[in-house]
Amino acid sequence: MKGFLEVALLSAAKAMWDQDLTLSEYSDQTSEHELNLAFHYGCELRRWFPWFDCDFDVTKKHFSSKRPDLVLHKRNASHANFLVVEIKRARSRSEVPDDITKIRNNWFDPLLAYRFGAALVLDEDGRSAEVTILERENAVERMS
Repeated sequence: MKGFLEVALLSAAKAMWDQDLTLSEYSDQTSEHELNLAFHYGCELRRWFPWFDCDFDVTKKHFSSKRPDLVLHKRNASHANFLVVEIKRARSRSEVPDDITKIRNNWFDPLLAYRFGAALVLDEDGRSAEVTILERENAVERMS
């Protein structure tokens, strides 16, 4: 399953860049935030998992109102929390270890129990992506 997730996560990033050639190219009057990339990325990722709901920046009330960047789950059904994705831009790559800790300590918590977590780095300049995948059951990392 982790191999499939890796393919899906990286392919969604490639499709995002390929389908929107002007993404991340803005005038001096506009700056792009991480949430904009998360939105565009989520639009592509949901194509890989049409049976899940895809939400971004949702507040988790029992976790000090922390907000994962992107989740694949079934709304109103915690038992179907499948994947949480924390997204960083390439210039924030140094924050990935914090995202991995956040996934382990918050999103893998028994109350939420996401099955998988991913720390994703989106590189606007290289129009590429890197991902670290974690599995709650094994707490194992796989980076690509």
